[in-house]
Amino acid sequence: MLVTIIADASFCQDTRTAGYGFWVASERGKLQGGGPMKRPVKTSVLAEAKAVCIALNAAVRAGLVVEGDEVLLQTDCFPAIHLLQQVGGPRELEVKEVQEFFTNLQARVGIRTRLKYVKGHTNNKDARSVCNAHCDRRAKKGLAQAREIHNQLKEIPNDSTQVSLSDHR
Repeated sequence: MLVTIIADASFCQDTRTAGYGFWVASERGKLQGGGPMKRPVKTSVLAEAKAVCIALNAAVRAGLVVEGDEVLLQTDCFPAIHLLQQVGGPRELEVKEVQEFFTNLQARVGIRTRLKYVKGHTNNKDARSVCNAHCDRRAKKGLAQAREIHNQLKEIPNDSTQVSLSDHR
C-alpha cells in the first residue's frame, strides 16, 4: 500500500531549538501531529530530517505504515533529502544518528521509502501545498513550545547556587 507523509520543521539558530509538524494519509487512515523537538538541534537541515523521521515513526506506531508498504516522504528541504539518502562524504555524529535511525526503521518494519521535494511557502491551493502549509504551522507552534522550554531551563539556578531547606519554608 502507498502511504503519503508530509513533514516540516521550524528551527531557531539562536537557541538551537526546533519544532516539527506532519501529516500522514493512507487507506488505513490519517494522522497529523507536531510539537517541540526534545533535544537541541545543530542545523535546520537536521531539524528537517528529524521531522521526517519523527513523522515516519509516528505513522509506524499508529499502524498506518506496515510491512510491505511503500512510503512517499515529502519535505520542502532538498538537503534533508540528501542527508536521509546518505548522499555525500563523512558525517558528524548527529547526522549519522539520524541516518541510522531512518535506515534501521525502514529495515525493522520492512518498508520501501521514496523521498520527494515539495515546494514550501507558496500560495498554491493544491492538496500537497495545503498540507505542507498545515505542517509548517504545526512546526512553528512546536518551535514556540521548544523556545519556551529552553527559556524556562535558562532560569534554573546552576549547581553553584546554594539553596537551603529553610529557603522553602
